[in-house]
Amino acid sequence: MSNEKSEVYIANPHFYSDNEGNVFGAFALTEDILTGLPLNPKDMFLYDNEQISVWKLMMVSTTKDSCIGDMDYYKAIDNLKKFSIEEKDEYIIIQPLKLNEQLEVLNN
Repeated sequence: MSNEKSEVYIANPHFYSDNEGNVFGAFALTEDILTGLPLNPKDMFLYDNEQISVWKLMMVSTTKDSCIGDMDYYKAIDNLKKFSIEEKDEYIIIQPLKLNEQLEVLNN
């Protein structure tokens, strides 16, 4: 494995409940971090042996030291394709994003 690939952070799923008690999955994409995100998490991760249909991507800014927003995961992946370095083994590798690029993804 090349040096660049060894530095890729592979995002882990986190699970939350909305106000109605429905569970959704989420991944974080942090500013300035080379990140691997799954292309189709609902087929890869279960919660209590159940498939989760709602997935979100949360944008975390180190500049603002906070979560700057979230959006539907699959729409986010489409918006992130222009920042992709490669797709491999059911993952998409996203180049480190600056704050303005994170905001661009959220606003498209």
